[in-house]
Amino acid sequence: MIIPSLFLAPALLALPQEPAAGAQLPALYKEYGDAVRQMDEHITFLSNAFLAGRLPGTPGMEITERYVAEYFAAAGLEPAFENGTSFRQSVSLGGARTLGAHALSAAGWEGKAGKDFGISMSGAAGNVTAELAFAGYSVAEGKEGYSSYSGKQDLTGKIAIVYRFEPMDSKGRTLWGENGRWTRAAGFTPKLQAAEAQGAAGVILVNPPGVDDPRAGEIPTGRQNRQRVSIPVAAMSTTAFDALLEKAGADKTAMEMRLDADKRGFVMPLGIEATLSAEISQEERFADNIGGLLPGHGELAKEIVVIGAHIDHLGMGAYGSRGFRGQLHPGADDNASGTAAIIMLAERLVPWMNNLPEGTPVRSILFLGFNAEEQGLDGARHYVANPIRPIEDHTLMINFDMIGRVSNKKVQILGSQTGDGLKEWLTELDAASPLELKAHNRLNLGSDHIPFIGKQVPSLFAIIDPLHQDYHTPDDVAWKINRVDAVHVVDLFEAVLQGGALRAARHTFLDPRASR
Repeated sequence: MIIPSLFLAPALLALPQEPAAGAQLPALYKEYGDAVRQMDEHITFLSNAFLAGRLPGTPGMEITERYVAEYFAAAGLEPAFENGTSFRQSVSLGGARTLGAHALSAAGWEGKAGKDFGISMSGAAGNVTAELAFAGYSVAEGKEGYSSYSGKQDLTGKIAIVYRFEPMDSKGRTLWGENGRWTRAAGFTPKLQAAEAQGAAGVILVNPPGVDDPRAGEIPTGRQNRQRVSIPVAAMSTTAFDALLEKAGADKTAMEMRLDADKRGFVMPLGIEATLSAEISQEERFADNIGGLLPGHGELAKEIVVIGAHIDHLGMGAYGSRGFRGQLHPGADDNASGTAAIIMLAERLVPWMNNLPEGTPVRSILFLGFNAEEQGLDGARHYVANPIRPIEDHTLMINFDMIGRVSNKKVQILGSQTGDGLKEWLTELDAASPLELKAHNRLNLGSDHIPFIGKQVPSLFAIIDPLHQDYHTPDDVAWKINRVDAVHVVDLFEAVLQGGALRAARHTFLDPRASR
């Protein structure tokens, strides 16, 4: 038995962050009961500046992990990991990466670090001397059959010159996206991975000339500090690339090569030898998923229904901030609200399970606090690769991310098309709720349900509708939470979890791509 600690009294450690909101709380407690008080106390504690934005690997995250684990234990859940001995599952964060000596030269041209080129931390350390080959936008599969790698030429053993963005028109705007927005093909990681898959020994990213984008003048190293490919990756300015081509006596300019790539994908060896070197050191860091198990009964007990929410946030805007790097990001809605919800559901469902009639077949329920969601769904990806039972025994996954700022009673539900009968079932439950559910077929709001869908586990994702402007900013604070409707979300999904645990037949997984 774990003796409750000071973490089980968050009201002693954190006060409401806005006097006006605080003055209203007693009336809300009286009108709506203890659930509103619980929601308020959890969110206020978890978004307190004392936790410094709950960045994975920091003291604030360690306190958050302990907080969730102790509430799971106090609710009566069993430790989910290490054969039932621990609430913690260690997750590698990839480690902080530090750049050492680096250089880039070609055909008598030698770049100046920081002015002409930089090293992308998406790549690996290495020292490569090889021929340069222009690979256009490095798109494996684009619109209308476009591919940079559909011809006979490949990149084996070469350093690929890769343009940022995607095919564009004469004004430098995307030919593929809607409303002038770049598509996912313009992202860094798919380009790098496509070039690596074609055998490239290294990659040099370049902003294409004439692009209509405010980032056009920068050296496109990217802002991630995480390795995505196993080859070294550099980035050059457009001006430096043109200077290199001129120095080497190339037949085409950077603009001429861009215009060709706008029309079709191809690989073109340049007959220029280059040397790319980068020393990168990495310090391994870890954080913990927090998991508690509520064992089921009878013939369904071996199967699992998952309820999860990520417990991390952005710290001082280390990544993902919308322009406020260096400032505290409290993360009250994202995702102290979801964390509070899974704690409250644990406290409700343990007595519910224990009071079922003897002999009732019911699935086990796994409560998961995922770590490192903000930096790439690391905790969820780690869990689906290392589940406590075969992933095939996971029959339903429910994910909360930002359920605290409900406006006009509206909540988005994504993923209902991933399981046979899920949408119809939600419609029935919605009729009894004061909330208005909007079931979307799209899955482009990335969160911890995505790795489960990748493993063919039917999954539901609850999030506010619409997203507020405080998302990933310092203004995502506790006093702005709609505590009453956040509790209504908990009420609704209490029924969803109970139904998912008791349902005799599991929801058959449906490929969400079929409904697009």
